[in-house]
Amino acid sequence: MALTQAFALEPTHIYLWLWPQHISNRLLMLTSHRDTYITYDTRTLIHTYLDSDSFRLLYIQAIGPN
Repeated sequence: MALTQAFALEPTHIYLWLWPQHISNRLLMLTSHRDTYITYDTRTLIHTYLDSDSFRLLYIQAIGPN
């Protein structure tokens, strides 16, 4: 998983670009869908990363179909 590798580098800022746009809503709101378990695992990784250091930032941006 890309996030696991990115977090292993221990950067202080990460930009996460998601496509399609509804993925960011599912990730942030944890709405039910067929891949809920993947979303939950991703949220757990993000939570662990952000809680490990108060100076770490994660930016989440959706990419439109352009």
